[in-house]
Amino acid sequence: MRLFPAPIRSILVHLDASAACAVRLHLARQLAEQLGAGVTALFAVAPGSSGLPTSFSAAAIASAAQTLDIDGRHHARAALERAVSHGGPAVAWQESVAEAPLHALSRHALLADLLVLGKRDPGGPHAEQLPPDFAESVVIASGKPALVVPDNAPAGDLGRTITIAWKPSRESARAVAAALPLLQRAQAVHLLMWQDKQEAAPAAHHLGQLAAFLQRHGVVAQTHPLGAAPSRIGDAILAEARRHGADLLVMGCYGRSRARDMLLGGASRSVLQAMRLPVLMAH
Repeated sequence: MRLFPAPIRSILVHLDASAACAVRLHLARQLAEQLGAGVTALFAVAPGSSGLPTSFSAAAIASAAQTLDIDGRHHARAALERAVSHGGPAVAWQESVAEAPLHALSRHALLADLLVLGKRDPGGPHAEQLPPDFAESVVIASGKPALVVPDNAPAGDLGRTITIAWKPSRESARAVAAALPLLQRAQAVHLLMWQDKQEAAPAAHHLGQLAAFLQRHGVVAQTHPLGAAPSRIGDAILAEARRHGADLLVMGCYGRSRARDMLLGGASRSVLQAMRLPVLMAH
């Protein structure tokens, strides 16, 4: 197993018109303060079809793209100003109005070490401004690790107790490498793995190797080999994270993009659908 950890010096946080922006900003600035990183906030949403002019002329659509979400932009900017008003790390503001949010985030992510993305509640306000699979699409399209934050996540401390859902794969290895600066500051780290029928070596062996790697980086971790993988693996991962009192879950994001269709692995899909804590993912 080969991991190449790098310092986190540039954090890109996505803003939209939702109230959950405040939690994302809080976590991004908390990480920036801990890691000595800079923070850039990018406002990007998809214009709602109900606001488009009936003519659908090129000029009218271009004008609508500039003016459709003025209120949402003001809301996000106000959230940023409130966040920095009490001191702490500064946040640079950028916005994208004429580019699809997925393309905008993926393009800006090229010069970021870590993304902070929201996981939208499909039934919540402003849900129409982003597709339901936006966060995982950005992770897969950009190739960058991301802290995915559910809309209902509390604005508390991050990374005191971290759970890693391990699978001996490239995606899991990249997620662990990205999380190393946080793992080195954690008070407790728990390593989970269920036995995969395709793996000849037992889960305890793989977890022992991971624990030894982490120890060389100053991280002491507890291993939890958990027997045969259940059918609802994502639910089991979240249940174990709750059992250990984790405030952060680290795991690979499994999937691939073919044309415009996204195929996610079962664990990734179910975790992203039901998560109640931030998840650091990499593809």
